[in-house]
Amino acid sequence: MPAPLAGLHHITAITGTAQAAIDFYAGILGLRLVKVTVNFDDPTMHHLYFGDARGTPGTLLTVFPQPRSLPGQAGLGVPAPVAFSILPDALPFWRTRLGELGYTPVLTHRFGTPMLRFQAHDLTSCALVPSPDGTTTPWTPAAPFQSTTALQGLHSVTLPVPDLDASTSFFADVLGWSLMHDEDGLRRMKAPSRRSLQAPRACAGRFVDLSDRHPPSQTGTRGPGVVHHIAFRVPTAAAQHAWRERLMHEGFQVSEVRDRTYFKSIYFQDPTRTGGALFEIATDGPGFMVDEPFDTLGHALQVPEQLEDRRSDLTVALPDLDRTVLKAPPTADPDANPPVY
Repeated sequence: MPAPLAGLHHITAITGTAQAAIDFYAGILGLRLVKVTVNFDDPTMHHLYFGDARGTPGTLLTVFPQPRSLPGQAGLGVPAPVAFSILPDALPFWRTRLGELGYTPVLTHRFGTPMLRFQAHDLTSCALVPSPDGTTTPWTPAAPFQSTTALQGLHSVTLPVPDLDASTSFFADVLGWSLMHDEDGLRRMKAPSRRSLQAPRACAGRFVDLSDRHPPSQTGTRGPGVVHHIAFRVPTAAAQHAWRERLMHEGFQVSEVRDRTYFKSIYFQDPTRTGGALFEIATDGPGFMVDEPFDTLGHALQVPEQLEDRRSDLTVALPDLDRTVLKAPPTADPDANPPVY
């Protein structure tokens, strides 16, 4: 078995406009905009990264803005909701803040733990889960955010699947994760113990919840409002290479290694056991300070070396972004209830 997958590296969602994503994820949720770049595979659109102060793997939510696409639909192969960790005492703060801003948070419970459900500006299903594990570099841009109320990183993502037993087998036998909870059509899979990992701050993003709480025929569609893919983390390129070899040996079609400047990636799917969800395995490094310093992360458009000769054209074609004035979006629709996965 290669080096264990240390949990979630990032989750990438599809959003409406880039500006609305900044206003919500940075302005409302208080995440740091750590990188403004382009989709390397389609540089006509932005690719925005939000996370803790340093963009630590396990804290990252990234978005592809697709303002002219039809809304996506959660279902088989398309995960929802995305859950972030908060410190246990921060739950009242977030319940009040989201309610005052019109997001109509709903307090539920999953596996005996509170979960505050709400929908983002583009109807992306989100949740906040109290957890004692916190990131060591929380981002506290300004009042009302403090280190005790800031989001602490990713907690989990829910993956609708066609068969719980088969999907559990995929995570356990292929990825090396373990079954932590099993309750009423939901199973929580957990990344390997932190003591066995070679990655720093491995406490964030350690869970994937598998769900069969959906109509059997409801296949998800990608578009604004849903998750595009789930990325798992490995410490090094060597570990990633070992995973690529293992997956191919197991019969998976795996992409070549793709250089994303801030990490290297491979991609694969398991159509039978996970409904065709797209998975990525990404390296922890080199990180987000390879092309701009810590103090100015996210301040300027960054493009990969292979697109540098197109910088001027891309700058003109991409929409202008306001990174300094973080405005509240229109009041969310109180009748738009989050899905039940």
